[in-house]
Amino acid sequence: DQIQIEALRIFYPEIYEAVRKNSDCMLRERDGKNRGDDEAKSPVEAALEALQATAAEKKAIRDLLVGLFPRFGTMGYGSDWEGPWTADKRICSRDYFPRYFGYAVPQGDVPDHLVDELISRAEAGDIGAARVLIADAFKLGAAELLVRRLRSREEQLPLAAAYPLIRAIAANAADIPISRDLMLGDFTLAQAATFVARLSGRATPEEQDAWPASAIKETDSFLFAVHVIGRARAGAKRPEERASLPRERGEPLAAVLLD
Repeated sequence: DQIQIEALRIFYPEIYEAVRKNSDCMLRERDGKNRGDDEAKSPVEAALEALQATAAEKKAIRDLLVGLFPRFGTMGYGSDWEGPWTADKRICSRDYFPRYFGYAVPQGDVPDHLVDELISRAEAGDIGAARVLIADAFKLGAAELLVRRLRSREEQLPLAAAYPLIRAIAANAADIPISRDLMLGDFTLAQAATFVARLSGRATPEEQDAWPASAIKETDSFLFAVHVIGRARAGAKRPEERASLPRERGEPLAAVLLD
């Protein structure tokens, strides 16, 4: 990805600048079957049309862009692609896009080595160190990014790291900001709770009950505890295949919350 975007910068700087300045055109999730007139008038499309080049050359540039940014093409790519793209450190991941143009980890971003160290400390059972690393990231305003990075790895995480991570996140949940935007609100907090539920779902039946309960007991955020229950147990809005606990096994979590 880096070689291709750098080649674009050298040979077609107008297209490069249009891509760099208009990340939304390249990264936004959309239904590829229903691309409207607004899509055809995007700055990147306009730069391609204005380029002094043959039709074959423009097609080659477009093919390169679609290879780098699948959502720029006519196929639809849903939100489930975000995790694999982030795990592979692709330019089409919204977490990694800025790095390909800045040659550095932007301020407020979460360096990969920090995520790796966090997982390593958790796997070694060092909950204290994991708590400190998470607390530092949250206080730097990187809670959303860190939670997103962890969620992108939740299926591949060593199971030994799961419980320490759950406890470390729960202990720092009050530092996850609540957005004033009505559409976003407590979205990051809910994603952190979903992470807890998904990790618990990979555990033994006994741990599936104990891990969410532990998160509720140890958290410093009542709202996070409520989200853990909502994400862990099946209910009217959450079918059993998307929950880590059937409804009857989720009921004791409510008692823990009441205590």
